[in-house]
Amino acid sequence: MKRAQLTRTYSKYATFGTLSDSHDMTPLMQTLELPWLDNQNDISCIKEGLYYVKKFVEDGKTYLYIVKDRDQELSREPGFKNWCDKKRFNVRMHTGNTVEDITGCVVVGSKFGRHMDYHAVLESRDAFKKLLTWLGKDDIFELQIVGRWVERNAVFPEIMKDSYQIPINTIPRRGPSKTEVIVETPAYIKDAIEMNEMKEKFTRFFTALYSGLKQGKGNVDNLTPRWQRIAKGILRIAEVVSKLFIVFKGG
Repeated sequence: MKRAQLTRTYSKYATFGTLSDSHDMTPLMQTLELPWLDNQNDISCIKEGLYYVKKFVEDGKTYLYIVKDRDQELSREPGFKNWCDKKRFNVRMHTGNTVEDITGCVVVGSKFGRHMDYHAVLESRDAFKKLLTWLGKDDIFELQIVGRWVERNAVFPEIMKDSYQIPINTIPRRGPSKTEVIVETPAYIKDAIEMNEMKEKFTRFFTALYSGLKQGKGNVDNLTPRWQRIAKGILRIAEVVSKLFIVFKGG
């Protein structure tokens, strides 16, 4: 049976890796996974450890499932669970470019790069074909997944040298094994953070405005008719907007 090792570098927003032939540790390709989020299905990379990757062919298409039990039967029937471990199922190695293409699986690529302003693996179809060629006539191979340390103030190691290098933040954090390394925040993450902060500010502002106007509602009748209309209009707008932002915040 052929054996491969997936050596990971963890980050807050994605998990980067190199898949190598365990026989002589020749790099085969690069990989991209979701960040480590406690092994939650569909939103986290899987645990480190020993797995088997089994080939499954249906309707002329080839699928590679990552499983714990080498005797695991495979199926693509709706509702069937191809177990990867006690919590995870239907985890595959497949083509893709960014974390937007992943729901807990492993995507393969020939090199690292940028795609639509995301950290990405590129030439994914070529890499998948290469993986099938390496596997040959076999329908299963052993996969060992391990993590790696990255020094503070370092850049990603040799796996990045032929594409681009991602600056590493100086703050190491705990990951699924020993450490998690924070990657420079991509633009799409920054936009999401800014949007959430703006949402929080508007929620606090309109909630405070509504509360303040509601408390002073009894004094509205003392205003002139023109200012009564203005005050009541502001009160209604503040009430509606504050409720909308609370709803959006909950989503």
